[in-house]
Amino acid sequence: MKAAKTKSGNSRNPWRWYWRIGGAGLILVILAFFGLRSLRPPINDDWQGLYQGVDLLVQPIPERLGKGRLMAVRVRWDTPGLALKHREPDFPLPEKGWQQRVGDRLYRLELADWALQRHKPAIFVNTTRYEPPEIWRSIPGNPVSTHETLVIDGKASHRHDHSYLLWWDQTGNARLETTKPPSLEGLQTATIGIGIQGVSIAQGKANRGAMSGLADPIPRTFIGIDNENKTLYLLAFEEITDAGMVEMAIALGVKDGAMVDSGDATHLLIGENAKGFMAHTGVRNRRPLAGYLLIFAEPLPKD
Repeated sequence: MKAAKTKSGNSRNPWRWYWRIGGAGLILVILAFFGLRSLRPPINDDWQGLYQGVDLLVQPIPERLGKGRLMAVRVRWDTPGLALKHREPDFPLPEKGWQQRVGDRLYRLELADWALQRHKPAIFVNTTRYEPPEIWRSIPGNPVSTHETLVIDGKASHRHDHSYLLWWDQTGNARLETTKPPSLEGLQTATIGIGIQGVSIAQGKANRGAMSGLADPIPRTFIGIDNENKTLYLLAFEEITDAGMVEMAIALGVKDGAMVDSGDATHLLIGENAKGFMAHTGVRNRRPLAGYLLIFAEPLPKD
């Protein structure tokens, strides 16, 4: 009887090891997540150069607007050697995407830090929402379509009824359309385009009608431009209200812009060879991503 009991105990040992291994793996994942969360950019007093044509500013968010920090990246897109590029699709783009109201599946969900390591850009920022959006389907590797319109290397994903299109033409000029759906001109002539949810800032002024009215601070990603000075602004707020986001964006110099996918999707990360910063420094959250924008830039000369 004693020997039989020992044998039964031994038969359960493999399962105990599986649980131990699984638990250890979970602990490692949690430690890795919080380790990356510790790569938070420090507050600085003024814009500082990261790469040629790319600067960084990190400010505290006033308590009346939210909490945490604003990470702002300023990109002068006419800088020699600098390029803006969407994530390459995992599935083919339609030949005439402007004729579709709903996008085909385009991407497999991907973790932001993995994508940063894979592509090695200077700057990484999330862009559009995706479908299906349910959290239980938001698993890396799952195929999804983009909710808002994208124009990737001159080809449109679809013509989403409620997207306002931010796009660049072949001459290097950018514009943010103030009507929806995206214009056929934009979809057929843009070299790169991003569908956004509403125009929060137009000609340097707040557009109150485009704000969600949400008073609670949440993580937010904002993309803005100053076409006259060929400047792109990429902003990640740790927690801020809608109105607070617009107020701080205008103060930085944004002339036209709006929020893109936010909340758990907010990511703005620095890549390798940035002056004074480790790779993967930035603002991050937990959700995997479909669409994201990559900025490629040359390193600054060494002192």
